[in-house]
Amino acid sequence: MATRTQTVHTQTERVVEAPGEHTLPLAKESLEWVEQLKTLDARLSMPILKTPSLGRLEYVLSLPGSMFGVPLYSLIVLPYIVAAVAEVCAGVPDGCAVTIAAVVLVIATLFWAFCMVESVSNAPNSDDNGVMRAFHPLGKKLGTVMTLFGPHTTVWVMRYSSGTAGNAAAYYITVYYVTQVVVELVKTLAKRARPVIKVKEELQTVSRKIPQIQHFLSREHAMHSSFPSGDAAGSTTFALIGLAVTPPEYRLLALPIWAFFPALSTFARVYFHAHFLGDVFTGHALAAAVALAFLTRPTLVGTPYEFSWFAMCLWEIPVVLGWAFCQQLKPKSAENIYNAENLVNTLSFRKKSA
Repeated sequence: MATRTQTVHTQTERVVEAPGEHTLPLAKESLEWVEQLKTLDARLSMPILKTPSLGRLEYVLSLPGSMFGVPLYSLIVLPYIVAAVAEVCAGVPDGCAVTIAAVVLVIATLFWAFCMVESVSNAPNSDDNGVMRAFHPLGKKLGTVMTLFGPHTTVWVMRYSSGTAGNAAAYYITVYYVTQVVVELVKTLAKRARPVIKVKEELQTVSRKIPQIQHFLSREHAMHSSFPSGDAAGSTTFALIGLAVTPPEYRLLALPIWAFFPALSTFARVYFHAHFLGDVFTGHALAAAVALAFLTRPTLVGTPYEFSWFAMCLWEIPVVLGWAFCQQLKPKSAENIYNAENLVNTLSFRKKSA
């Protein structure tokens, strides 16, 4: 009887253990497959990662990192451009969206250029450089206020020009909001190290005219945010919404112009060691999926010409909650990335640099 009971227990143990014996190797194989993909991605990215410094051209290449990724620019500057294009294409009489957009774009570009030029004159590993001020020009508190209320100001300024311009700005901002929350969630779960960290040894001999960008990306808050690229996603959002507000008969002619921005972002983000190619293309794909989900459902969410500021506010609620949720999932760090000098205390920075 004891022998029979022992046999039953042994058989039961085998039945219970069998799934575990097969599951662990399968999980291990899956992880190995993912690592192989990452290794392949790194190899394919190496030609761009190791591209020799392009000198002053880096000032242009640095633009996608601001215009399509930093809220100050992507949520406040770019909506003016989309709104201006929509107003012109709709043939709105007496609109001033183009003039407003031109002034805002010139100011933003000059400010970014000033920050990049100034950063070159400072120590590469210093926090007191133009890159930090370009990303956080008003510091944490004022920057947060501007990020939350700046887009609403943009919409109402454009509505002063015309309802068409205001609606197009609100539509672009909403699609950008949703896209970046999706990207942030994937970033939080993936936690992939950036090239500047992952292949640091292989890139030691590769210099850049603006090395502060790599220093910024090496900080604890940013080093594991490689996959996917939020900047690439932002450039695709901008291009697709811009193409959507372009009249159908002119879209083929306008396609190379709008496609230039994702293409520039693809090269620039890898060139500055911020992302691998896989990160960039995944960002493009996620942005395209979100934009097409909006654009192909006009009866549900409206068109860029009909989208209201009130609709933007409704979309903003789940977006802010989703973003806050992603931040809670991230490990807390004692490092304060806003200790760097910014425009609020530029005077003290000048005195320190003198």
